Amino acid sequence: MKEVRRYILEQVASGSLDKEKAAKMLMEMYDYVLSEDNVKEEISISETEDLDKSNHSDFEDIIKDSQEKEYYPMLPSQKMILLHQFMKRDTAYNIPRVLFLEGDVDEEKINDTFKTIVERHHALRTSFHLHHGEYMQKINGVSDFSIESVEGDEKNIEDDIRSFVRSFQLDKAPLFRVRLIKYDSRKYVLLMDIHHIISDRKSIVVLMNEFQQLYQGIEPAKTEVHYEHYVEWYNNFLKSDIGLSKEKYWLEQFDDGKMSTELKTDYSKEGIRKYTEKSLYHEFQDDYRDKLLQFCSSNGVTLNMLMLSVYHVLLWKWLGKDDLVTGLSCQGRTIKEAYNMIGMFVNTLAIRNYPSGEKKYFDFLNETKEILLNAYSNQEYPFDVLTDKIRQKSKIKDKSLINTLFIMQNTDYGELELGDIRVKPYHDYIETDGRFDLQINIFNSSEKHLNICFIYSKELFKEETIKTLLNEYISILKQVVDEPEKLLNNLDINL
Repeated sequence: MKEVRRYILEQVASGSLDKEKAAKMLMEMYDYVLSEDNVKEEISISETEDLDKSNHSDFEDIIKDSQEKEYYPMLPSQKMILLHQFMKRDTAYNIPRVLFLEGDVDEEKINDTFKTIVERHHALRTSFHLHHGEYMQKINGVSDFSIESVEGDEKNIEDDIRSFVRSFQLDKAPLFRVRLIKYDSRKYVLLMDIHHIISDRKSIVVLMNEFQQLYQGIEPAKTEVHYEHYVEWYNNFLKSDIGLSKEKYWLEQFDDGKMSTELKTDYSKEGIRKYTEKSLYHEFQDDYRDKLLQFCSSNGVTLNMLMLSVYHVLLWKWLGKDDLVTGLSCQGRTIKEAYNMIGMFVNTLAIRNYPSGEKKYFDFLNETKEILLNAYSNQEYPFDVLTDKIRQKSKIKDKSLINTLFIMQNTDYGELELGDIRVKPYHDYIETDGRFDLQINIFNSSEKHLNICFIYSKELFKEETIKTLLNEYISILKQVVDEPEKLLNNLDINL
């Protein structure tokens, strides 16, 4: 992470990168754990200090020494997804995207555009195979890819989406499919589906940006490095002194063998083979979003820190426990070469926090801030490897390290502009992870909207239980923002 931060600051210092764009890149890199003020301060300092340019990753050496192979290694996170897919063969790790197009759509150009993107990014034509007793990834040719063009009826859009999103066979490339449905001469819907093992939310942003450029005849920057290079670098990084220091940090957080915080489900998990996800939403008023951002700015924290700390207060009261472990999703793109690459980079951070009724909320918020800053400084260590090591220590083979996940989504898909064609998203993709019993997503969009979504399994929870949790979360948030000096014991929480 220090290496990509340094690169961005060097670009500002040399005049090659605009300060505002640099600030956005740094904030995104840290998943908005750093505030805008923190980032601008770093940029100001960078303009006067002599940055040590010798401190860089060995990524260039990896590329120079890399040779074309039939099979390439995988990341630990990819192996976890592969195992899940082989066991369940469901759509839990599909990432669908649906766009309405209105105007003079050139179907052939859309097909050629996607084919070019698949050619540019090796991840989009990767398949997964057992090779000499180990699962590996294989890069296939681009010739097999083409979009599916059909005609349809707009009133059947929901059925069209349901029939389109289906399970992928991970040994059959591409793990990316596109369907263009023509409703009339000027009305289309563009359906895209991609497997999480080769992509993530940021990858979709990269894909959409390139689609927009190529469709309009603009050539994107040349792709000289690919996901397999990153995987090789990452696996070497984990064995390096820096990588081992990251491992040491995480193992120390769980040196007592602490495993997951068990949730109070309404129904037993025993015998459940497949979960059906449901969700409940709340949209905050724009002026209340502004109030939250002002609170964060005044107190030197970020929205990410505020919203996660409130979730921990909710769990503390609901579960009656003052030692909590929750998952926090992070982008994982900690070197500059990965910034505009399509691939699976996201990692889960196991955040251990200690709410207590005797603590003032403001003190607890600052504790959460320090925990998050330390976690993000060590975010490169893979969650699944950490889980395995803690299981070995605790001698509990079938227990998860975390049962609940928190995701702060600051990255918009962005508005797509295709000349005179009007583009409108149908449903935004909600990032989910089938490993967890309960998930909370916070959407903070560039359009100044703030939404919260609780995602749960109806096989585990009643809807009224989740409604209560959502309402109490909102109530806690309002109380702590109005009275941050209140003891947690004195908060009005009806659980």
